[in-house]
Amino acid sequence: MREVDMVWWDVDGVLIVGAGFSARLPELGIRQEETAAFFHGPFQDCLIGRAQLADVLPPFLQEWGWSNGVNAFLKIWFDSERTKNRVAWDWLQHLAQSRVPQYLATNQEATRLQVLMDDIGLGTLVTGTLASSELGARKPDPVYFARPAPLFGGT
Repeated sequence: MREVDMVWWDVDGVLIVGAGFSARLPELGIRQEETAAFFHGPFQDCLIGRAQLADVLPPFLQEWGWSNGVNAFLKIWFDSERTKNRVAWDWLQHLAQSRVPQYLATNQEATRLQVLMDDIGLGTLVTGTLASSELGARKPDPVYFARPAPLFGGT
């Protein structure tokens, strides 16, 4: 019998660390306070799967003076949030090699979740996900934790 039967990981602040996207906004000519309406509004719907980033971002990008398109904006955003916590990733990889089931319990909108799973490589290391965009609720909402786990076994 293994000493560890299962591991649950959070993404931001645990597996992925660093200043994140808000630190890059000034480089893009965008003041952080200009983004509050987006992050406190439509982005919240994206986090629980009620909206898609590519659909809700265009009017905000226009307001912020960004003219390089949604895809370029998202690339900068997601590239700025991919610094791996080396210690946590070493454990993640070790446990994956040991075939210990590992799951993500994370507040993620669908586009970034896909980037995390495919581009950053979490999809090859974890057994499944409990992502807010897939469950329709986010942590710490009790509804998030009351959901059955339909995603066990992979995303």
